[in-house]
Amino acid sequence: FEKAELLADDLKVPKNAEQRILAGTCYILEHNTHNGYTCLPLDRLQPKVCEYLQVSESEFLSAYQAAQKEGNLVSYQKETREFVYLPAYYEAEQYIADRIGVLRDFSAPEDQEIYLDLIKREETEQGIQYAELQRKAILSALSRGLLILTGGPGTGKTTTLNGMISLFEKQGYQVMLAAPTGRAAQRISDLTGYEAKTIHRLLEVEFDMAGATKFRHNESNPLTCDVMIVDEMSMVDVLLFESLLRALRFSCKLIMVGDSDQLPSVGAGNVLKDLIDSGQVPVVALNQIFRQAQQSCIVTNAHRIITGNYPDLQQKQSDFFFFQRLKTEDATQLILDLVKTRLPNAYHYHPMDDIQVITPSRKGLLGVIELNRRLQEVLNPPSRGKQEYKSVLYTFREGDKVMQIRNNYDLEWHKDGEPGAGIFNGDIGMIISGFTVLSFIACACKVSTNTTGTLNRTVFYGDIFTWCTVAKLFTKTVKARCGSRA
Repeated sequence: FEKAELLADDLKVPKNAEQRILAGTCYILEHNTHNGYTCLPLDRLQPKVCEYLQVSESEFLSAYQAAQKEGNLVSYQKETREFVYLPAYYEAEQYIADRIGVLRDFSAPEDQEIYLDLIKREETEQGIQYAELQRKAILSALSRGLLILTGGPGTGKTTTLNGMISLFEKQGYQVMLAAPTGRAAQRISDLTGYEAKTIHRLLEVEFDMAGATKFRHNESNPLTCDVMIVDEMSMVDVLLFESLLRALRFSCKLIMVGDSDQLPSVGAGNVLKDLIDSGQVPVVALNQIFRQAQQSCIVTNAHRIITGNYPDLQQKQSDFFFFQRLKTEDATQLILDLVKTRLPNAYHYHPMDDIQVITPSRKGLLGVIELNRRLQEVLNPPSRGKQEYKSVLYTFREGDKVMQIRNNYDLEWHKDGEPGAGIFNGDIGMIISGFTVLSFIACACKVSTNTTGTLNRTVFYGDIFTWCTVAKLFTKTVKARCGSRA
């Protein structure tokens, strides 16, 4: 927008031109989608636009009304407040609401006695006994076909999910598992033993005549599944969820699994929480911590925090340890020592494969950028013959652990001689071959996204612009860590 402003000045476009005010309004709305907002209240948007563009309230309202008539902006009245949307986000929310309503209306409870018998038989075959809420969740999934399953760590979500999948398959249903990120898909595959894919890979990205990206699967070409299970639903944003719903047949059952206490999605919207708060979707919230999970201080302290209680910081015999360091350098040195020496020696962990450092911020001496630099110094220092490339933030080096931080549908990869395309946000890999010190860089990077976690696809990053979508992964933010486990 700033570049367009300079061009508009050169062309003598008036400051109060409707097209300028519309462009500025769309820019502000689009900027706020990156902060998680699908819309803004008019009483907040109007002063922001007027201040940013240096126009009067009457000039803004005139341009706003014209934009509404032309369909460039959409308004929604809720009680006494008016909200303003970009059309794509309004249409996405409207479609989600309509589609969920249809799924709800067509998933009335059936004869539950039949399903209770199936659940009892499953318990006998597996040698387990479901808790009351687990049984309720499985029963609701089988009978209604629309369910949100929530619960904190250690409450038995995986056991419940495995029971659902087993019983669906015994009824002849084709089940698909999906998650918003590669790490989350890998994790649910490891836990259930069933193949899971990212939502992007499931929907299959392709390009239209104009070169814009779209999904191959939609209303005209739906996915061939009878049951769709989406894990880590708290990380799914509005636009992605709309695309997924469009790709499901109306007869398809939808099971959404997630923890509503986690941070919301990076993209716009807070879909899981909004669906729960709406009261329109059956919700089963597992809250019993099972005996095995009770032995984990991570689990018990997580539940203490969720319920507003202070965590136990004195326990030193489990998997939760608290170290107090009041000086930044002391804290940094402790982290380096833990990752390089103490944890590998005590638990036989591999510093690169088994340990992940997380921090709340990107900036500062204990932020992602600086900790990545310090950890690289001790875990993958420079050596003769090891090629590297210096970017604005990082020095990338052969052997570095890296993560894709933006969806790239064009990047080609090879696996066992077979080609493919598309590397997505959250995919993790390791730099394996060299850079050229010219106006561009060339780097091949193996990316791990399969169920076993082994490196199995080789990706070629051909220029510096493509390489800018990769970040080092010795340290990552709390936000980036949601949806996978350290």
